[in-house]
Amino acid sequence: MKRAFEKLPEEFILKAKVYDYGVPATEAISKISSSGAVIVQKGRKYYGMVDERSFLRKGELKIAKTTSIGSFAEKVPVLGPSMSIDGIISSFYNSAKKALPYGENGSVSKIVKRESMLGAILSLHLLKDFIVKDGATFPAIAIDYQTNITQAQKLMKEHRINRLVVVKERRTYGILAYRDLMTRALAVSERPPERMQKRVFSSANVSVDSMCEKNVRTIDQRASMEDAIRSMISNKISSLVVVKDGNPTGIITVRDIFELVAANAPTEDNYITVSGLDDGSKEYEQEIRDEISGMIKRINKFHKINTSYVSVNIKKTGERNYGVRVRLIASKGGALGVAGAGFSLDQALGDAISKMYNAAKERKERIVTRTREKEREENE
Repeated sequence: MKRAFEKLPEEFILKAKVYDYGVPATEAISKISSSGAVIVQKGRKYYGMVDERSFLRKGELKIAKTTSIGSFAEKVPVLGPSMSIDGIISSFYNSAKKALPYGENGSVSKIVKRESMLGAILSLHLLKDFIVKDGATFPAIAIDYQTNITQAQKLMKEHRINRLVVVKERRTYGILAYRDLMTRALAVSERPPERMQKRVFSSANVSVDSMCEKNVRTIDQRASMEDAIRSMISNKISSLVVVKDGNPTGIITVRDIFELVAANAPTEDNYITVSGLDDGSKEYEQEIRDEISGMIKRINKFHKINTSYVSVNIKKTGERNYGVRVRLIASKGGALGVAGAGFSLDQALGDAISKMYNAAKERKERIVTRTREKEREENE
């Protein structure tokens, strides 16, 4: 597979709108909608980046005219001229952003968009030997179209995911993204009379059917990964529902694609990727890697489960101190993803490792069962 050690083409680097920290956020909203992101400076120095998700993360129903754009700014990785395409793809994977700032000669005034990197993966044929099944997450976390929003939010939180496949009579009906829920909330600027509020605003009284995207794009799990990328680019979407014989079996996202590229980069450092560590937990990175290495050795003892890459994402949570998301990609058989939680990093990591081991064991048992059934059919 051809690797992407060359530098980023100049046409991928776009000029960004730069705002001072104190500028009202309402002045930047239209620019963010059209360009994807803006740069924020404070004292003429780079301070952070703001995109539409920055507003959603705050969860405010209405943005006051006096609220500064700087209050929404996020510190994210800054790309530079010394970075290779491989390195930039890894930065997009670790940040989960639609755009990242680009700086050179001490100035940060440009951005690189996520769709440009999808185009780079296509043009360099980095995933030409892969099919959708190799990078998709199975099984799809699905929810019935009549389920209420409260239950949908609970399911997203439980699995630490941003999308749910919506089904009706076991067939794909739509897709519900966390962004859909937050966008609906942000769109509300005036409340109805008190007597109507419970009926209108209670998420327990709103069905998934009323909020999910019904124009869903699907792709067969045996299709090429390049076909999946082309579909995302042409339809300007970030995920596809994966199907087998018309039934939803999984989901493939832009981040999954970036992860597959990182997983197959020819450097030993990319075998295990750990992201999300803060200043208080960075010192434990090597211990985390050692625990994951031990898990990999146990899992690789299973028949036909040969791990090629594992990613670990650490996140501080509200109700519990830590959440840990572990994703494993096998050289054959696709990917597995689990979420663990606990009141300490050790507890959350242990929970995730236990779940991953059990998931791999179940995968192995399914493979063995299918193999035996196939052999029995051939002998009849």
